[in-house]
Amino acid sequence: MIIHKEGDKSKAICERCKEIVPVTFRYAPFMAQGLKVPEVMQGFCDKCGDSISLPHQSTYRIREYR
Repeated sequence: MIIHKEGDKSKAICERCKEIVPVTFRYAPFMAQGLKVPEVMQGFCDKCGDSISLPHQSTYRIREYR
């Protein structure tokens, strides 16, 4: 398992941009289905800014709030 740190770079598919894009990891609030979890590591598209990936290490933080 890769542990991502803030500022790490990767690539992923962005649904909004419809292509493989560079991604930068940083901490931000995670919001989904009425759930808001503060300070979750996420990968953000460098082109449009959308959150497009959640590293494995973030699942534990989200699970705590459920």
